Amino acid sequence: MKIKEINQHNTFSIIIILLLILGDIFCYYFSYYMVLNILNIPSIIDFPILIIIGILFLFRFFGRYNPSSLESRLKELKIIISLTSITTFVYLIYKIIFNYITIQQSQNIILLSLLFLLTVLIVRVSLRTVQKQLLKLNIGLRNTIIIGEGKNGLKFLNKIDSNDYSGFKILGYFDSVINDDIKIFLSKNKNYFFKNCHIGTINEVKDFIKKNNIKEVIIALNQKKEHQSLLNLISELRNLDVCIKIVPDIYDLLTGYAQMHTVTGMPLIDINPDILTELQFVIKRLLDIIVSIIGLIISFPVLLIVSILIKLSSKGPIIFKQERVGLNGKPFIVHKFRTMYENSELKTGPVWAKVDDPRITKVGNFIRKTRIDEFPQFYDVLIGNMSIVGPRPERIFFINKLKNKFPYYLRRLNVRPGVTGWAQIMGSYDTDIDGVENKLKLDFYYIENISIWLDIKIMIITFWVIISRKGQ
Repeated sequence: MKIKEINQHNTFSIIIILLLILGDIFCYYFSYYMVLNILNIPSIIDFPILIIIGILFLFRFFGRYNPSSLESRLKELKIIISLTSITTFVYLIYKIIFNYITIQQSQNIILLSLLFLLTVLIVRVSLRTVQKQLLKLNIGLRNTIIIGEGKNGLKFLNKIDSNDYSGFKILGYFDSVINDDIKIFLSKNKNYFFKNCHIGTINEVKDFIKKNNIKEVIIALNQKKEHQSLLNLISELRNLDVCIKIVPDIYDLLTGYAQMHTVTGMPLIDINPDILTELQFVIKRLLDIIVSIIGLIISFPVLLIVSILIKLSSKGPIIFKQERVGLNGKPFIVHKFRTMYENSELKTGPVWAKVDDPRITKVGNFIRKTRIDEFPQFYDVLIGNMSIVGPRPERIFFINKLKNKFPYYLRRLNVRPGVTGWAQIMGSYDTDIDGVENKLKLDFYYIENISIWLDIKIMIITFWVIISRKGQ
């Protein structure tokens, strides 16, 4: 859960999150007290307060402070058992390498770990069980609306109806056309979820959300008929303080790739208005600064040689400067080695580069294939205009065209553009506006699955592209 998402949770959800955190702290100190005092075992844990901070961070990183009641308790137990076992093993290795410990001391560490694991499992199962029962009694429900279309909307309504602790209080159902099946279903249904459910058209959604403190929006539109409406709708709702979920077959139109979650047995995908958590944002920025500084230092001899070759091979500046659109639509100047002849777009205007483009110089062709032309962008990363990994920065001329053809295109601007990225290493080169769609899917895959580990993976693949000269 992101810090900004707290506003999207109701009071009941926030209490659940706090109880989970307090429960883990209690379980650790209870286990530590039992080992030290009741079992009379000497302390073998260095800096216990740092251990509990590490546990909280690890559980948070793996999503164990999720207020949702929809994840199975068995799955949660498996994850906690795995995390506890792995961290205990790592701690033992640390103690063995840096501090000599006896077999008895190792057994004491394992005993503490097992005691913590037992208590935390009991506390969490109890808490989740109580949570589900309260939701079953209609306590702590989240104000929710469903935006559907015909059979898809009715199917989801039935799914919600069959689940006693989904946590949703359905305050409204919206459709482009309200048919008789929906009216009959809602009029006959006695479930508390649908009591006094408002029926309306999609045009009423935004006003209804603002007036009724809606926390959750579930979208179940028909893929073939309503994808344009879906894209426009999500663009309109992205600035409202709500969690947005859509069915995956429609989501394929946006990304083609996604991480799925299940709600009442039906797979749904979260559309997150805030892509990075605050912690991820800081870590990613620190990684950008470190890599860009190292990159500039290591590549300095290459930068010097390439600069001389560019100057000797063709007229024009060594560094090519151009305005691009960055984070949140803010324009910035990108710096690259010049790979084309001077004034190459003077007669044609802005156009995409082509395979075997005659405008590219011989030196430019080489440095494009090795991606050396991108090296000056380490400077853009260092000053904060770009990231090492992210969607390719584009010119405003092309963005104005692409946002009309792909209404959800502007979501790319929610992250810093990158020197390299998933679309750059996995997709083919853009040659015209029709060839952008596959790259756009890859960009959305990166955005919806963004993580430090994915960034590192992309950097490694990019390094291979450089040494194998597979760039374009």
